[in-house]
Formats: sequence, C-alpha cells, structure tokens
Amino acid sequence: PQTVGLMSVHDFFRSAKNECKVAYEHAKSKLYEYDSSHHAPPDGSWVVAGASGSVVKNDAECREIFAQMGFAEEDLIRAMKETSSSHIHDLIDHLTSQQAERYIPANLGEPTPINPPLPDWLQRILNTRNPKNPKHHLFPTLFLLSGKYSYLPEKSAEHQRLANEWDWTFMGGFGEKHGVQAVVYTDTTTTPQNVYVAFTPALVGAWVASAEAAKRVLHFPVVELGKLVLKPDPLCTNNVFKEYRPGCAVHRSVQKVHSKTWDNGLGKFLKDLATRGDSIIHLLGYSYGGPKAQIAALQLKAEVPSVGSRLRVLTWGGFRWMNQFTAILYSDLLAKQSVQFVASGKGTEFDPACGWPSSHVGFWSVPDEYCLDKATGLITGCSTAEDYKNDYAETDTSYQALMFKLHFAYLQGCKIAAKAYCPLPAAQ
Repeated sequence: PQTVGLMSVHDFFRSAKNECKVAYEHAKSKLYEYDSSHHAPPDGSWVVAGASGSVVKNDAECREIFAQMGFAEEDLIRAMKETSSSHIHDLIDHLTSQQAERYIPANLGEPTPINPPLPDWLQRILNTRNPKNPKHHLFPTLFLLSGKYSYLPEKSAEHQRLANEWDWTFMGGFGEKHGVQAVVYTDTTTTPQNVYVAFTPALVGAWVASAEAAKRVLHFPVVELGKLVLKPDPLCTNNVFKEYRPGCAVHRSVQKVHSKTWDNGLGKFLKDLATRGDSIIHLLGYSYGGPKAQIAALQLKAEVPSVGSRLRVLTWGGFRWMNQFTAILYSDLLAKQSVQFVASGKGTEFDPACGWPSSHVGFWSVPDEYCLDKATGLITGCSTAEDYKNDYAETDTSYQALMFKLHFAYLQGCKIAAKAYCPLPAAQ
C-alpha cells in the first residue's frame, strides 16, 4: 500500500529513473528488515520494520494499510485482541493464518477437479497430512521451507523442531560462507528417501539477512524488491545451457547467484544424489527462491539425465529468468516434473511477480504454471484460465497493490488448498 512505501510503478519501463529512485528510497526508509531490538511503541500505534530501525505508525495509518490489503475492520479489531505483538507483519501473518483455519470447503470430501490435472507426484503432496498431527499438511509445509525456514541460521532450534514434527533430518545449508542460499531436509522414513532443498527468497543469502528476518514470515523485503524492479538485469547469453540448446539466455543475476551456490557444494551434492539413485529430489522456492530452484533443476537434469523423474521442482511466485529457447529446453527436460503456483484473486488478478520482467524485453514464464486462488484454494492451470493475463508491462491494476494482496498470500492459499483437496474425515 502507498502508506507503507513499496514502489508505486505501473510500468517500470515507462517510468522516469529519478521517480523510481524516490520510490525506492521511500520503501527503504519505511519497510525493510524486521528489527527485534525496537522499543515498545506508544499505546494505539503499530510498528513497521524499517531499514534504520522501526517506524511507529499511528492507528489510523495502519487501519488504512489493512483496508488496502483486503482485511475488514472486524479482522483488525480481532487481531488486536488475539495477539500482543505490535508489529504489523505479525498482525498480517496472524490474520492470514486465521483465515485459512476458518475456511471450510463447501464440498467436504469432494475435491474440486484440477484442470489440467497436477502431476501425480504433486497430487500426492497435496493429499499428504502429517501422521503425528493430521491437521498439518505437507503442501503448506513445503512452502514454508522456502518462505520461512530458509531464512533461519543453521543452529536455530526451529529447524530441529520442524524436523522432529515430520520425522525428517535437517542437513544444513549451501552457499557462500556469509550468504547461504539453500537449506536441506531429508525424509528417511520413505523408500526412496525424499530430499527437500529449499532456496531462500533473499537476494544476498538468507543468513546475511539474519535470523530475525524469518520473524517477518513470508514478507519479502521491500527494499530487495525495489532493487530488482529499479534495475532489472538483462538476459545473458553466456551460460551453460547454450551447450544443450542454441540461443538459450538467462537472467544475469539469477545465473550469478546460481553459479556461486552450485560451485560452493550444492552442485556436487545434487549430482551425487542424482547419480546414486536412492533419493527423490525436491527443489523448492518462493519468490526469488523460485528462479534459483528452477535453474538448479535445469542444470542438474542437463548434466545428469539419468535422474529422470526422481527430480521434482515446486515453486510459488517466482519471477521470470529465461528466454524462449531456455523455456523450450526447460519444457523438454522437465515436463511434468516442475510446477509453479501463481497466486490469484477474483479470477482476474494474478501475482505480478510472475509476470516480471516483461515479455516485451524477451523474458518467458516457466512452463507449467497453475493459478492458486488465495481465498478458495482452487487450483487451475494458467493455460486454461479464461482471463489469465500476467505481464508486467500490461498490468492494469497497481503493481504495488497486487504485490501486497497476492505475492504475500501463498501461505494462506496453500493452507486452504490443502484443506479443500485433502479434507479431514468428519469425525476429526
């Protein structure tokens, strides 16, 4: 919302550079990393995390923020009573979780058919609940691996808590020393074992962003988004994929981050797993973590084709990073093995991050995208959605409004989808 900051740009490519700088600095000053060292705000005010500390906003301003995000007045009143936190991010997380918990599918026990059908492996994920606690579903948990747990330091007790909850083993992270880009969990209770590699949305690496960033669960640092939109990198033709298909080009920054992570142990780890043949490898990513997971999957499948269908890619809200020829190669190598979810609302609004950078400058969306309705959990193939249109240069609605409404709505959508497609028996 405009009261918070972010970048109020309808079309970056038609915006003046100095206007973008102003918007970027405004976002930087208003909303960035969560700062746990803040002082308690005055009564009747709320804290919005700021780059140089915490910005105290009055009640009227925050009511306007909530209203622009689609929360009713009664939602805000209830949130103020139900949580003691004065951080607006915590309030948003609390409200979206409560919405998902209150949601009851209209046709309990009769899942809505998905068109086109999801790959069998993903349908199984959607239908899986935690044996210890059937109210917890695997689908939103895998989203949280990238959206939340990838931010946490290796020694955080949260990793072990989650591992114990699902009978998994936390294996640590990969990336540069001060910028870990992916964390790994394994499930050895299955044969073959499931390996979950979750890529962080953070640009510079999760652990640089610090442990406290994870407390802003799922709220992508606005200043990082500003960096992306302010100066989008061009497609780079000097990449490993041109050896497999002429003309391949990829987003320069995505390739740079991927190469560093791949060369700092992740490549060897994944290729060893793929060659050994005793594991099903899941590469997961939310937001900027999506392109990181997808490009790693493409290189792994190209270099170790024998991995076959044991490689799966599951992403949410990832931006574009490939050109037409890379998209063709991706489809050829990873058909039915990769799915990206695009948050949607009202049937006509879609997460604008998935339409950036624009196709007008040569970028293509990753194949096999599915719309995920944030309010109903309904899943529909983007290729079959009647009104699907999602390109940054053609967005009719305010980019910033859609970002707040949809790019931060994946946890809610995942929880509701899990309840809709895998409902508990009536007795439970």
